[in-house]
Amino acid sequence: MSNSGVSKLEEGLEEIWLDDKLGRRNDAENIRRFSIGHLALQDRANRPRTYVLNLDSEWGSGKTFFLNRFKEDLRIRGHIAVYVNAWENDYSQDPFLTVVDAVQSEVQHALITAGRPMSQVKDHLKPLAFSAAKVAGRAAYAGGKHYLAKMIGQEALSEFKTFFSEAGPGDELTSGEEVFSDSTQKAIDAAIDAAGSEILDNFRKYRRSQGRFKKALSEISQEAIRISGVEAPIFVLVDELDRCRPSYAIELLERVKHIFSVEDIVFILGTDTEQLSHAVRGVYGEGFDGRRYLRRFIDRTYKFQDSELDGLVEFCLDRLGLSEEIFSTPPRLSAKNVLSSAFKSDATPARDILQTIDIISTFVALWPHGDLRIDIITLAYLASAQHRGVKLHELGQTQFYSPAFAVAGVGNAAKKVSLKEMLNKIQNVSKRPDQGGGVTKFDDWLAEKTWLEGRAFAEMYGDEGVKRSVQEEYSALLSQAFRIKSPETKRAFDGGGDK
Repeated sequence: MSNSGVSKLEEGLEEIWLDDKLGRRNDAENIRRFSIGHLALQDRANRPRTYVLNLDSEWGSGKTFFLNRFKEDLRIRGHIAVYVNAWENDYSQDPFLTVVDAVQSEVQHALITAGRPMSQVKDHLKPLAFSAAKVAGRAAYAGGKHYLAKMIGQEALSEFKTFFSEAGPGDELTSGEEVFSDSTQKAIDAAIDAAGSEILDNFRKYRRSQGRFKKALSEISQEAIRISGVEAPIFVLVDELDRCRPSYAIELLERVKHIFSVEDIVFILGTDTEQLSHAVRGVYGEGFDGRRYLRRFIDRTYKFQDSELDGLVEFCLDRLGLSEEIFSTPPRLSAKNVLSSAFKSDATPARDILQTIDIISTFVALWPHGDLRIDIITLAYLASAQHRGVKLHELGQTQFYSPAFAVAGVGNAAKKVSLKEMLNKIQNVSKRPDQGGGVTKFDDWLAEKTWLEGRAFAEMYGDEGVKRSVQEEYSALLSQAFRIKSPETKRAFDGGGDK
């Protein structure tokens, strides 16, 4: 590629990953390089050039952001990239058709973009569409649908229903007891033989349809890859699999492994594997090893690199719509500064950061005081204590609020004040002081903040509001937020968040 070509590619990539606050571009490059390199190794070993990669990442870690940006990254590099949101389509009966439709659309787009006439493209796609319909149609048929009413007739079926409706709890049959008349029994036996033969015959037809589909998919994908400027492999990115109905997720995995395992097609599955394994266990029983079952369909698992904490906090705030204008902070500070510094000083795990900021977002949604800005120093401390399930003085014994920041004093003399000192000053304000006249800019901020809060609380609660402290007001709202949890935050509170 020429220097101008490299420059154009880099400009395009910079634009795609412009708002990448978690450093996911590095993950995209790792997965792309590994995919191409792994297929080359498969080729040397005379093994199929196909595989399934599981992108294992917990809730809130940016899988959807990543997969959407990764799709654009791959496209600009010349790959055909297909994005499938499994959860948006789990109302359909068959995930197979969902994936086929997405793949067909992207391949069709590549062929038309390359200058192929629409009529020719449609003709080339017909075998794929026809064989896909055959597979989808025969899948249910080969699965052993109940043909009893058709096979044994309505009269015998009525006897069958009557037997079960009349048998009461605890009724038992003796070995010599006659259940059906001879004619009915013979009809049932004949039906079982006929149904078994029909199911087996249709299973064989299904296997043949599956083979024809794989052949058609291979031919059309190879035709697309042969287009000048199109690079192998084709990537199919499946998102939100862990949010689907368990039966739908399992069927999609089975179809991906057994039907879409075609040369030069790579599947990337975005999952929270722990939650997906729980869903599998829900289908097959509590003692079932869900993780082991999932490994049957997955060739490799990839985990995101650790993100820089500042980027993670900014990502969470942006994702939840928590702009700086919502919060009140001392001069030279921001909500992002306060949260990042506190979490960093305490080495707070990423999962706990996500869940604490989720609590903050619920608090903001419940905020009853209009445009009054929220004191993030107080709120972050109370929300963190609530999430961890500890008392405030216990959190105070940690390093959580140890970071200190320079605040301008009178005459611009620099003075450092820790977050813990700021919190103590906020909590120990005994009255609503007049604005201004403080020793430092922090004192001025605190005076104005306290005065505005006093006015807002008085408007809502009357005379009692004048005496109400910020901690009392925030604690009351947080107790309400405790009852409104996202599914992931709820699991943490219920004791399952750290497993």
